[in-house]
Amino acid sequence: MKHFTSFISAVSRLTGVTAASAAMALGISAHTHAAPGDLDSSFGSGFGKVLYPVTAQYDVAVASRRLPDGKRLIVGTCDTIVSTTSERYVACSMRLNEDGSIDSTYGVNGRAIAAYPVANSDVLPSSRDILLDATNRATFIGICNDSSVPIVNAICIGRLNADGSVDSSFGNGGFALAAFPAYYISPTRMFRLSDDKLLVSTFCSVATNSEQTAFCSIRFNANGSIDTSYGTGGIHVTFLMLRSESFDATLLPDGKLLMGGRCRANEINPTPYQFCLLRVLANGSVDTSFGASGQVFTIVSTSLAPFAAPPYMSVHPDGTITLISHQCSPTSPETKKYCMVRYSANGTVIPTQGVNVYRLPYFPGILPQFFLRGVVLQADGKYLLYGQCNDTNLTISDFCLVRLHPDGLLDPSFAGVGYLQTSISVNNTLGSNDQPSTAEFEPGGRFTVVGTCLGSAGIDESEASDFCAARYELGPFNGSYCELDIDGDGNLSATTDGLINLRVMLGMTGNTVVQGIPFQSNAKRTAWASVRKYLTEQCAMTLASD
Repeated sequence: MKHFTSFISAVSRLTGVTAASAAMALGISAHTHAAPGDLDSSFGSGFGKVLYPVTAQYDVAVASRRLPDGKRLIVGTCDTIVSTTSERYVACSMRLNEDGSIDSTYGVNGRAIAAYPVANSDVLPSSRDILLDATNRATFIGICNDSSVPIVNAICIGRLNADGSVDSSFGNGGFALAAFPAYYISPTRMFRLSDDKLLVSTFCSVATNSEQTAFCSIRFNANGSIDTSYGTGGIHVTFLMLRSESFDATLLPDGKLLMGGRCRANEINPTPYQFCLLRVLANGSVDTSFGASGQVFTIVSTSLAPFAAPPYMSVHPDGTITLISHQCSPTSPETKKYCMVRYSANGTVIPTQGVNVYRLPYFPGILPQFFLRGVVLQADGKYLLYGQCNDTNLTISDFCLVRLHPDGLLDPSFAGVGYLQTSISVNNTLGSNDQPSTAEFEPGGRFTVVGTCLGSAGIDESEASDFCAARYELGPFNGSYCELDIDGDGNLSATTDGLINLRVMLGMTGNTVVQGIPFQSNAKRTAWASVRKYLTEQCAMTLASD
C-alpha cells in the first residue's frame, strides 16, 4: 500500500515525467491542512460555507459535480414562472468558482433555468448524480410531468451545455422522456457505461398498488432513447419482498449493478425490515452467483420495532460492501439506533466488532436526531457519513458529518470526537433548516457538502429555500488503497499501469485511455469507468471530463 505522495513519485519514475509535472497534470494542488473537520477558510469568503439563492422562491439542490478546472456545478429544482412557458417547477443550475463565489460567466449571473419544452409541465431532478462529457455538457435525471402525455409518471434525462443553456440537440428540446405505465418510478443513481449508454437505478412502486415496490433499473441509449435490449423492454424489475425499496446503487468494475435498500414481507401486520442487496448483470438479468439467487437479506430491526431507515452503500476496492443506516430500531436504547452491516463481494455477512449487525455509538455532540443522506469511502478506507441532524421538535436542522474507522469505531481525529455539526442558515430569523443532499471529495483532502438551506428573503421556509454548500478539511489521507497497480492484476507493468498513468497525465480521457492495452486475464479494472473510479475515489485525483 502506498501513500498518495509516494504514488506520484513512483508514477514519475515509471513514466519519466517529473513528480511536479505529474501532480500538475493530475490536477493535484498544494494545500495546507487545518485540523480535520474544520471548515475550509479558502471557501465562502473565509467562512467555509455559503447560501446561494437561485430564484426568489423555492430552490432545492439535488446534485453537484466538481469540474476539471475546479469550479462546481449544482443542479436542482426551482419553483418559478418562466416567461416563455407556464411551468411551475423547472430544473435550475448554478456554477461556483473554486473559492465558492458565484461564477458570473455561467448562465445569467451564474444561474440558469432549464424548463421542460411543454407548457404546464414540471421538471424535478431526483438523482444526486451529474454526468459530464468531454465538452462539460452535464446530464442529469429526474421526474418530468409532461402535460401532453397521459402517463402515470415519467422519468426524464436532461442535458445542459457548458454555459448552462439547454442542449436542444438532445431528446426533445433537451429532455428525453421515458414512461413505464405499470410503475411509479423514482430515479436514485445514474451511471455512464463504456459505450456511452446510461444506466439508472430506480425505486419502483406498482401503479395499482403503491404498497408493492421493487428494485428496478433502466438503460438508455446515448441519445436518451430506451435501450430495449436491456431487461424487458429496457427495464429490469425484481420484487425481493412485498416492499422492496432500493435507495442506493453502485456500478461495479465488471459492469454489474449492485443495488441496496430495505425490504419487508408484510405491511398489514408489519414484519421487521431487512437490509437487502440485489446484483444485476450487464444485460439486465439477475446475477444468480451473488448471495442466494442474486439476493441478500439481513434482519436489522425487531418484531417489536419493525422500522428501519433506508441504508446507504459503499463498496471497497476489494469488493467488500457496507450498508449503513441511521435507524434500525433495535431493542436497546435510543443511543444504539444507528447500524452498519458489512458483506463480502459474494454477499456473505462479515462480522463487525464480533456481530453481524453492528450498532454504531450515539453522537452526543450533535442534535439528537441524525438523518443519514449518504456515505462516502475515503482513500484510506474510513467511512465519511453526511446527513442532517435535528432537534426533537424538528425546528432546527443542520449539516452533520461523522467519520468512522473501517472497523466501525468513531475516528476521534475528525473534529476531536469523530463528528461535527454546522449551521448555515443560523442567522435567519426563522431558524435553521439545512438539509444536505450530496457530497464529494476535493483535491488536497477537502470535502464539499451541497444541499438546501433556509433562505433569508422569504416569509416561511416553503417560500425561501436556497442552494447552500460547506467545504471541510479532512486532514492528510493515509492513501492505503492507492497503488500503482492500476488494473489490479497484482503486478506492476509499464505496458499496462504505466501506460494508463502516462495517458492520464497527457490529458487523455474516456475509452482511449485503456484502448489497446494488453490486460491480463485476472485484471480487475480493464474498462475506463472502473479505472476512473479507482483513480478519483482511491487516489484522490481530479481528472478531465469524459
